[in-house]
Amino acid sequence: MSNMKPQNQEIIEIGAVRPNGWQWNPQQGQETWDLFQRLSLLSESAQTVLREAADVLARSVDPHIDHGEATGLVLGYVQSGKTLSFTTVATLARDNGYRVVVVIAGTSVLLFDQSCERLEDDLALGGPNFRNRWAVFKNPTRSHLQRLEAALRRWTDPIVPAQQRATVLIEVMKHHTHLQHLNDLLEAISPELRGAPVLIIDDEADQAGLNTRVRAGDQSITYQRLLDLRQAFAHHTHLQYTATPQAPLLISVIDQLSPNFACVLTPGADYAGGQAFFTNGRELLRSIPDTDVSPPGQYQGPVPPNSLLFALRLFLIEIAVGFITDNGEGNRSMLVHPSRLQTDHALFTQWIQRALGSWRQVLQASEQDPDRIELLQEFVPAYNDLTQTVTDLPPWNEVMQHLERACREAIIVEVNARTQNTPEINYDQEYAHIVVGGQALDRGVTIQGLTVTYMPRDPGEGNADAIQQRARFFGYKYPYLGYCRLFLAQGTLNAFTSYVEHEEHMRRLLREFQATGRPLSEWRRMFFLDRGLRPTRSNVLALDYVQGAVRDWTVTKSPLLPEVLVNNRNAVDQFVSQVSFVGASDDPRIAPEERNQVATLTLQQVYQELLTQWRMPVLDPPLMGALLSLEDWLHRNPDSRCEVYLMSGGRARVRNANQDTGKIQQLFQGRSSTYPGDRQIRARDSATVQIHRLNLTNAPNSQVYFAQEVPILAIWIPHMIRHAWILGHMSTNRQGG
Repeated sequence: MSNMKPQNQEIIEIGAVRPNGWQWNPQQGQETWDLFQRLSLLSESAQTVLREAADVLARSVDPHIDHGEATGLVLGYVQSGKTLSFTTVATLARDNGYRVVVVIAGTSVLLFDQSCERLEDDLALGGPNFRNRWAVFKNPTRSHLQRLEAALRRWTDPIVPAQQRATVLIEVMKHHTHLQHLNDLLEAISPELRGAPVLIIDDEADQAGLNTRVRAGDQSITYQRLLDLRQAFAHHTHLQYTATPQAPLLISVIDQLSPNFACVLTPGADYAGGQAFFTNGRELLRSIPDTDVSPPGQYQGPVPPNSLLFALRLFLIEIAVGFITDNGEGNRSMLVHPSRLQTDHALFTQWIQRALGSWRQVLQASEQDPDRIELLQEFVPAYNDLTQTVTDLPPWNEVMQHLERACREAIIVEVNARTQNTPEINYDQEYAHIVVGGQALDRGVTIQGLTVTYMPRDPGEGNADAIQQRARFFGYKYPYLGYCRLFLAQGTLNAFTSYVEHEEHMRRLLREFQATGRPLSEWRRMFFLDRGLRPTRSNVLALDYVQGAVRDWTVTKSPLLPEVLVNNRNAVDQFVSQVSFVGASDDPRIAPEERNQVATLTLQQVYQELLTQWRMPVLDPPLMGALLSLEDWLHRNPDSRCEVYLMSGGRARVRNANQDTGKIQQLFQGRSSTYPGDRQIRARDSATVQIHRLNLTNAPNSQVYFAQEVPILAIWIPHMIRHAWILGHMSTNRQGG
């Protein structure tokens, strides 16, 4: 192993000044340099991965102190390379004195083996002198006690050279039985060894490990095992890696698995995710007709849906092109995901097998055979479809010569446990695969070279995180993105489109909060989410969340608490004093109470100098949702304008209200022969804020006011700015021990 730093690698130097949220300063050492040498990462990619891995570890517990605990959320995209991130974090942990790294991965043998194989390959476990670097334990039990203690004692034995002190790497499947075996082993080690700094990496952390019995006041078994694992070490950091963080973010902030910091990962330049397909790549999407979609278990008959046959023809053309342009190197795959039921998988597999067999037989006929000529004509629309996004397709006359071979060599793999064991796909042996399955393909599985996806499955229960985990079609695809096609049921297509907006908004808010360095418990769990979706499964949430949507007009409440009322009066007075208002109408017939004044300002000024200065004694979700929409619009359109109206020119209007709550019966002035009504006092297509001043009475026509000069804001938001939103409760009731 080389002791020299890579000559072509730009080094990241971590200075003495700590960014917000850093607990200590990690240093890149030999293990990390060697990792990136082996992977031959480009400089720019390496810079990002190293910088973000250092950021994750720096927010973790300092390995040089005696004890401490932390829980971090590390957010990537689906299929974006989270494994490389936590592998880099693991090497940095070794370089900086963490003695134990526990990787919890996979809820099935297939996923566990896939994760372990990737990790072990990247760390070169099995290479020269790896035993001096890593002491590896895979699903360990108490039979490993002697070896584990020996590895840990090397760190405290003064006669053992530093280069022989291997970091303990424990790979454990996320299943309560394996976790219990690990906990039994840890319980048996000598107490003085339990003070070792430990890094727990929980891959797909939102799955399986959270407490599914919280609403019953109990603890689910895998959740218990994770808590026991954490409690076995006085010095640990638990990193929750996921692409779908809704559940960890929405559980009670006092739950032991609730993260206290978050890091948002940046994908590589070639990553194609939700935005690539559902925002910028609409030409890659195909809606499956409703006539081709059936409820689970109700697909039947010998004739497959026409859209499936079209997708299959398109994929066969891609295989043929690969034979021509790539000499069959690499992989091309098609995913068929009809439902969660194995009976549907079996039927779709039969349909595909029959189609390939029939086409192969016809294509073997002579070039003059009328059936062959007719079949080739059926492939032409699929070829033309590809020409819309691939500019260098070989000529059709050349492609069609390879279609019979494509039919012959496309390997169909049904991925489920219908035959007891879920089959593995051998990508090394075969170029082309058609993968048929359901739940086994929802999360964590990588389908190499996936280009065509056929998914007539509906959104089901509408859990946003579950829907997003079906996006096996995301990944590092930009070099061949033009070959990608997504055939989706319309409801699923709509759900993915909505999810992308939700995901990007949530990631931006988390990244901005990450920069503050404040604990994540202080982050208000509010972000965009379509009302047709739920954020996650309800059984892991102790308290319900609130969902709503921004309406055209949002009116602030009228809090009468003295300190709040004084603050809001001062905020309005300060804002008004700095703005030049003019009359909104010169119609002399308008009554004095209807003579409004107006100013056109930047939305940024109104948002910063008025709206964010407003105070609420209790949560006001509709107002928060409106401000959230305006803030997002400003982020994307910083030069936006806003009209501000000083209603009645700043004179106080009289309104009936409840003296106990301050709730106003009717804020808006109605229309008259000369006045269109307050609701029509707004801009045509930009945000509008009305400033009302009110004298409140609890009796009609009374001149006795229980509150005077009460400021109220009414905010009008154009349709293009409105969003549906979700607000999670941040309970302080302790949960989970």
